[in-house]
Parts: sequence; C-alpha cells; structure tokens
Amino acid sequence: MRAAFTSVGLGKLKTDLYVLPVFKDLAPDATSLGQLAAFGISGRLSGADFRGNAGERLLLFPAGKSTIARVMLLGLGESKDFTAQVWRETVGELGIWLQGRELADCVLELPALETGPEAGQLAMGAGKSLGLGAFTFDHHRSGGTQKGKGLSSCSLRAGGKRQPALEAAFLQALVLAEGANTARTLASEPGNLATPVWLGQQARRIAKAAGSSVSVTVFDEAKLKSLGCGGILGVGQGSRQPSTMSVFHYTCGNPKAPTVAFVGKGVTFDTGGISIKPALNMEDMKYDMCGAAAVFGLFSVIHQLKPKVNVVGVVPSAENMPDGNALRPGDIIRLFNGKTVEVLNTDAEGRLLLADAIAWVEKTHSPDAIVDFATLTGAMLICLGREMSGVFGNDPGLLDAVVEAGTCSGDLCWPLPLTEPYCRMVKSKVADIRNHTNSREGGSITAAAFLKEALMENTPWVHVDIAGTATRNVNREGCVPGATGVGVHLAFELLKHFE
Repeated sequence: MRAAFTSVGLGKLKTDLYVLPVFKDLAPDATSLGQLAAFGISGRLSGADFRGNAGERLLLFPAGKSTIARVMLLGLGESKDFTAQVWRETVGELGIWLQGRELADCVLELPALETGPEAGQLAMGAGKSLGLGAFTFDHHRSGGTQKGKGLSSCSLRAGGKRQPALEAAFLQALVLAEGANTARTLASEPGNLATPVWLGQQARRIAKAAGSSVSVTVFDEAKLKSLGCGGILGVGQGSRQPSTMSVFHYTCGNPKAPTVAFVGKGVTFDTGGISIKPALNMEDMKYDMCGAAAVFGLFSVIHQLKPKVNVVGVVPSAENMPDGNALRPGDIIRLFNGKTVEVLNTDAEGRLLLADAIAWVEKTHSPDAIVDFATLTGAMLICLGREMSGVFGNDPGLLDAVVEAGTCSGDLCWPLPLTEPYCRMVKSKVADIRNHTNSREGGSITAAAFLKEALMENTPWVHVDIAGTATRNVNREGCVPGATGVGVHLAFELLKHFE
C-alpha cells in the first residue's frame, strides 16, 4: 500500500474516501452537517444516525460533481476520554473495514486537539493501524483471496498544512506495520510448511531483499553440534525436521555505534514433546515462533528505517515432537555456555533454545544489550492477559527503556520481578539448573530466571514474554484474530533509545 501526506485543500481533494474524525462533544453542528458543506452534503442527521461515539462510522455521499466520492464520519467519543489507544483502536477498525471494500484510495484527517495525545503520536498510530488493517492471510484457499482488492494508497491530512514531522511519523509507522505483517504471515503459516529449515530459507530471502546493509548466516545441525548448542538440538531431537539457527546482521556504517542483539524463539510447532499438550487448540502451537517472527519482521524493513545502531538478530529454531528419540523428563543436557540442565518438563522447551542463542550472541558479539522475544509461558496469559507483555531483566535502565519503547509503539509492557529467591527456584540437585519447577507458582518468573542463567558476562538483558500479546482472538488495533506481529515496532523504538 502506497502512503503519503497531503496538504491539498478540501475543495481540490480527490479521493474515493475522505475520513473525518468527529468528537462527540466538540462538534455540536455535526448533526446539521454544517461542517460538511464543502462536500455538497446537505440535509440533517438525527441523533440516531450518528452520535460520535468511539468507533462509530457513518458513510455519506457528496452531491453534484464532487471530487470526493465518499465522506465518512468517524466517531472518537468524548474528547476528555480520547487517548492514543482509542485512536489506534478506532483507526484499526477502519483499516479492517477498508479491506473488504473496492476503494482505491482514502484520505484520513488527523484530529486536532489542544490537549491530549501529541500529533506525532496520532500520526504514527494512524500509520500502524491502517497498515496492520491491510493484512490478509488466505493464500492457501483454493478460491484465492476472499476479500476486496483493498486500498492501493492512503494519505494523511492535518488541516491542510504541510507538516514534515507528522509525515515522517506516518510513513515510518506504515513501514513498521509492513514489518509486523511480515511477522504475522510467517507466524500464520502451518507447521507442515513452516519448518526450521524453511525459516532459514525465509531468512536468506529477507536478507537478499534488504540489500547490502543486511546479511544472514544460517547454522545447520552439524554447525550447532560443533558449537555445543545442546538446548536447540535437544528440543529438536524428537523431530524429523532438522533444527537451525539464523543470524542476521544489520550494519549502520559506523563500527563504533552501539550493538543491540534481538533473539526470537523459533519453535515452529510445539506438541509439548513427551510432556505432551492437550489436543484442544493444539493447532495454535504454530504460533510458538512469534518471537522469531518479530525478529524476521524487523530485519525485513530495517534497511528502510536505517537506525544508527548495529543490530544482530538471532533465531534458534526447532520443532518439538514426541518420537522415540525425543527428550525424556529427567534427561540432562548441556547448553552452549557449559551449564547442565535437568529437563523436568519437555514442554518447557523454549527456554532451552533461547539459552543457547543468548549465550552464543553474548560471547561472539559482545553486544551492548540483548533483548529476547518469546511466547514462553502460559502463566503470562493468566498474569497479564492479552493487553501487555511481561518484561524481566538484569538492568533497570534497559528495562525502563523497553517499557518506554512499548508505550511509544503500542506494544505495551509491564515489568515483573526477577529477584534472587526466584532465581534459586531453578537450581537443580543433579545438574546446574532445571528447566521447570514442577509448580505453577511464578511460572513466568522462573522461566525468566532460567534465561538469566544463560548470561556469562552479565550483559544488560531483557526478556519479553509475548505469550499473551502474540495473538488475538478478536479484532483489535487493525489486527484480525490470529498473529499480531508484536515486537517489531517495540524493537525499533528501542533502537532509537540507543541512537
């Protein structure tokens, strides 16, 4: 979808759809349509037609030879209750609605308020939600796509004035939405197609499309064995699909710039292994690689965003299956960092992959910060639901930066404790550490405590548990049910912190 910022006057504006946001309490003449006279619309609306409630839409058709084919009133509710969240949700619903219509282009007017969210935040929210709303995943249907053609272009307008900062925010958000949609597509592919080897192929495709600033190396099982990545290999040993690890590099052109490493959990399908999951909803375990998808999504657009930071992306990938060669509860394996792990539950597999990848990138790249994204624990859903990701870390400054990046991006986060009593809970009597406590108490925290054991140099590190936010079961902020692409926008906002 092409994007632009327009300052054309209403009298000269040409579009299939002009969207005019309306506050319930700040547009008393909305019912008389006095403010829409420029479009040749006359007559009256009763309160039953349009009240301006948040998310309410009313489609109108200008009379005569107007160059605007349609006008939509978009309700934003009471101005005192207006937030960036309300705006993202409202525009997101609009974006989903637009997908089912035969409209070539639209122009969205940015609401103007003296107080409330900053205009730049609204411009970014508009770009992100409209971009996410453009997502479809139905290419496996024999009849082809079931929706309308969707928009070919979308423009933002702010009172007819050219505003470079708003334009930059809008266009940047659309690029980030493109990256999130790449993540959503990868995460939505079924497990019989999206294997660890396939992920490696996608990594090469993304790097090739990005050009010279992005490179990738894909480690096969032989390489992982030579490195001593017992966590990755242990998880995948029950599967016919070989495990891999994809390593992206983005160079900003300045070798002295900070280096940030992102690690994404890439379990392409998770049966739970020998500690097998219940059959109900197991099909959703194709989404257990949403952390990996976030890293892929970032690197698919990072060459367009051009952050002044060097970035490493590491995606350890395996399929967790229960055949005769699979890990057994009670087995002991050795991680890349040399620590031994007592495997008490084979469904606590993601931390095994991540531990190898975190330790490897710390030792080989000495990054200034490491952030991992993972659908790690069902306990996170119980704790925070689908509204926020839980974050844990060993560095208060980095933790604060991640939370702030989540607030700016809309990928909201909430910090949780990672103190010594929790860390003691992952100690084993027969090995260095254990991958499960055989208790439901503090499950998300003890998983993070396990990951902390991977660090050898105490590099600043934050773990983002996206088990609740990686998917949705209702329309929200431009996301239809399924994968959300969470983490892509957050990661870029964090890179700004290091710039």
